[in-house]
Amino acid sequence: MLKSNLLIVEFSQFIEFLDVIVWPLTLIAVVWLFRKNLSGIISNIGSVKAGASGFEMTFQEKLANVSNLLENDTHGKTKSASDINVGFERPGNPYQQLLNLRDKLHSKILRKAIDSDIPINDNSTRDLINHLKLHNYISSTTAQNVIAFMELTEVHDPNITQTDVNKATTLFKLLNI
Repeated sequence: MLKSNLLIVEFSQFIEFLDVIVWPLTLIAVVWLFRKNLSGIISNIGSVKAGASGFEMTFQEKLANVSNLLENDTHGKTKSASDINVGFERPGNPYQQLLNLRDKLHSKILRKAIDSDIPINDNSTRDLINHLKLHNYISSTTAQNVIAFMELTEVHDPNITQTDVNKATTLFKLLNI
């Protein structure tokens, strides 16, 4: 009788132990299973600052990063005036202008994919960039620059200034798509 009571106590302690440890183990398993996706999300966050409204990504940090990438890629290369002065309207506030740049980038990528006979159905913009790179229609450096610029335009920062958008527009014009 004493042995069976001892087994019941040990079994109940084991159940209590499992009850305590199941959630941490589940969390570790989920993080491990989705580690590639999580690393992509974390790398997209870039610079984060804590404010009264919670956490915010700083647009200026991403802008500086894209600027460095493109300036290094275009060092010594020049664009003609006709390449740089292509119709950029300024609709609304700076954030709307940034969204306009994102739309223009998407259109350029779609046009390049169509011209390169890459199917555009069911492919995200990032997928199209990867297909263009894979089939050597754009270089790895160009793909990296385009993705960095695309991530820049995905930042939701209401404090974007006209100066920031002007710099982003200049950088957009340097993209070699």
